[in-house]
Amino acid sequence: MAGVYRRVTFVKNALLGEVCRYYADDYILWRHNGESDKERVLRNARPQPDLMTQRYLFVEERSSNRQRRGRSFLFGFRGYAEVFSFTPGVGCDGRIKDLGPLVERAIALILSGKMGGGGGAGET
Repeated sequence: MAGVYRRVTFVKNALLGEVCRYYADDYILWRHNGESDKERVLRNARPQPDLMTQRYLFVEERSSNRQRRGRSFLFGFRGYAEVFSFTPGVGCDGRIKDLGPLVERAIALILSGKMGGGGGAGET
């Protein structure tokens, strides 16, 4: 598989300072083996300290049958792992409304040739 990764940090502050801090990991995968990789990701996902959600966005040319699958760890108290299918130009699930436009904008930049060095512009 090939793609990119980001970690988002959420901080809850109160009058006396920071109350809690937790993370969300997002993986955008554009090179994969379809359903077999989706199953493998869900099967191998493990809870990690302070990590609330792990989202895997599989970019596909055609829509697959199932758009979203998920798994919770200890009834959600130790986090979640979710796998999403995304086809550019088709729209996206509300739970990935922040990732879908990022993918579409990246594709537009690559196709326009305006993507600068170091961004993986050689791959499509």
